[in-house]
Amino acid sequence: MPSFCLGKQKSTHFLSPGVVQITLVLKNKSSVDQDDRHFGPPFLLAVDELFANVRNLTLRHLPDGTLFPVEVSQYDPWVLREILHNCIAHQDYSMRGRINVVEVEDESILFTNLGQFLPGSVEEVIRRDQPQEEYRNRFLVDTMVNLHMIDTMGSGIRRSFGIQRDRNFPKPTYDLSEPGRVKVRVNPSKRCH
Repeated sequence: MPSFCLGKQKSTHFLSPGVVQITLVLKNKSSVDQDDRHFGPPFLLAVDELFANVRNLTLRHLPDGTLFPVEVSQYDPWVLREILHNCIAHQDYSMRGRINVVEVEDESILFTNLGQFLPGSVEEVIRRDQPQEEYRNRFLVDTMVNLHMIDTMGSGIRRSFGIQRDRNFPKPTYDLSEPGRVKVRVNPSKRCH
């Protein structure tokens, strides 16, 4: 069914009553909505379009042991894409919801998608260190793997944690407390100015 997520917008009627959409909401520091945009298939192109609308500032970071600041982007593009690509691949499209990306100015970006986190926990993904045995959207996942958008080894979470650690930024936080919804938040470093 979700194989059309990478296809043409006009193909979404095949998924009815499912919703094949990503919504970007921009909020100010007071969490007041400033803008929103909606993106449909092909998600392959929508991802670039969405991230062109994310405020990814350049920050000055002073690593320990040096007097010279290093300029880094507020959000690592690979980490953001990995999380969004996994939202697309693992969304339970039968639940009739959209994927949401909520950016709160200078605070965080929150990704949400519907469906159970199939491995059960982030700790389980890291502990197992092997491919997932089941996928909700097998054809979509296979297509995204062939396009190098995601991997099937479960290494995306570990790699995201490593990238954030190497940048001296907080690792993405996964909130799996609400049944049928996965939330992943990426925060910029509080040590950057």
